[in-house]
Amino acid sequence: MSGALGCYDVDAGKKYDYSAPMEKTSTWEAIAVKGKRGSEVLRIANGSGEVLPVTTDDDGCPKWGEVVKPGSGSTIPALDFGEKRAFAVDTSGNAFEERKKGWKDIGVKNAQVNFFDVHAGDGSLLIAGGGGRIYRYDRACENWTPIDAGEGALHAIAGDDSKLVVAGASGHVYERVFGDGRRRSNTPAEADLQAVTVGDVDVAVGAGGTIIER
Repeated sequence: MSGALGCYDVDAGKKYDYSAPMEKTSTWEAIAVKGKRGSEVLRIANGSGEVLPVTTDDDGCPKWGEVVKPGSGSTIPALDFGEKRAFAVDTSGNAFEERKKGWKDIGVKNAQVNFFDVHAGDGSLLIAGGGGRIYRYDRACENWTPIDAGEGALHAIAGDDSKLVVAGASGHVYERVFGDGRRRSNTPAEADLQAVTVGDVDVAVGAGGTIIER
């Protein structure tokens, strides 16, 4: 709300308030970070369809870049960094890639579902959306392929070298283990799950303060 933005230094136990940067007061909806501590690069997106680029100075303080609007102004609910570029999706079914000359619209034609999350990794680009559907970008042909992954809206997608996990409505979690096919993972949650991360411990969070892990 009101452009609230901040960070927390885990080691020092300090929090810092950077709300309303560049006088932007729309609710921030998404954030993506890459780089090592002290030299981070960030992209932050808001409900007005704007993306704010951020770097850090020698003192670890944020340096705000020029705010840009990749699309028509629809909310951008998700951002992610690939190996070289940042990606964004909006609630009008559009996907964008950040290039040297600015953001480029790269689809998705006739998606007909809301987009909730984007995952860029290992040369792949995936979007999680409504109707249990994932969209995969085939860069060579500049084409998007829809994949039915589950039931209901898929709100979050994350992966590592061994697996890809999506989480969504009614506590549903679906997993693809590379070399072992796709399966649904039963969870104790009934609330809609909104975000997921994978690693040594996989964690998903959702409505009503729901937190599940394995």
